[in-house]
Amino acid sequence: MGRILLADLPPREQERLLAILAPRPLSPFNRTSPVDLAGILRQTRENGYALVEQELEVGLRSMAVPLRDPRGTLVAAVNLALHAGPDTPGRSRERLLPHLRATATDVEADLAAVFAFAPVHVE
Repeated sequence: MGRILLADLPPREQERLLAILAPRPLSPFNRTSPVDLAGILRQTRENGYALVEQELEVGLRSMAVPLRDPRGTLVAAVNLALHAGPDTPGRSRERLLPHLRATATDVEADLAAVFAFAPVHVE
């Protein structure tokens, strides 16, 4: 979910936050170099989803998509976590990403209904 949230920020803000946070490896699969992370965030933004393969923990695969308010502003992310095997990351993406996106669409519809009666300001 963090990659979804960071990917939506302007590049300079991404750089500023990554410099402050100084990413540290959580598993042998982590990619923490600024160049790698900038590319990952660019790809995440272009794809509209993030897939993290065993970077948070060995054996854990995670996928996330953005949640946007009726104006299109990113307000949150929704994710799913699963065991990293036996499916490949690509197969998991093919099988599960459409369902994750459908769930996000349903939540966004609920947000639109709520915002119609009580607008929420995100800062």
